Amino acid sequence: MLGAVALVFAASPGFAEYMQVPATSLVPEVADRLASVVQKAGPTVFARVDHASGAGAEDMELPDARRVIFGNPMPGRPPLQQDICASGVLPLRVLVADEKGQTTLIYESVDAMFAGLMSIPMPYSPRK
Repeated sequence: MLGAVALVFAASPGFAEYMQVPATSLVPEVADRLASVVQKAGPTVFARVDHASGAGAEDMELPDARRVIFGNPMPGRPPLQQDICASGVLPLRVLVADEKGQTTLIYESVDAMFAGLMSIPMPYSPRK
């Protein structure tokens, strides 16, 4: 079963195209600031996942890693209406992780996320 899950992820379009941005504070602080900035910009923070805490509950260890999941239904709705498979990449998510002592924000390129979907026009450009 685990092999099948790994195969699905490995075969996903754009799976390996991740952007990495170093941060200067610890993971909890950066994740809090990210969530705050996202909310002030307008999107909704749907969830925050503390991977290390979840692993700790099962007596396993992971470096500190927190995922912030966010989006906005207005620009997100058209891609989902055109191809429900867009739900595999929406809502957006950013991982804030401790990478060998360096806090790093890790997220998938928006272009890579939508690359395998049916010519979905983006209702806006996040780079503008």
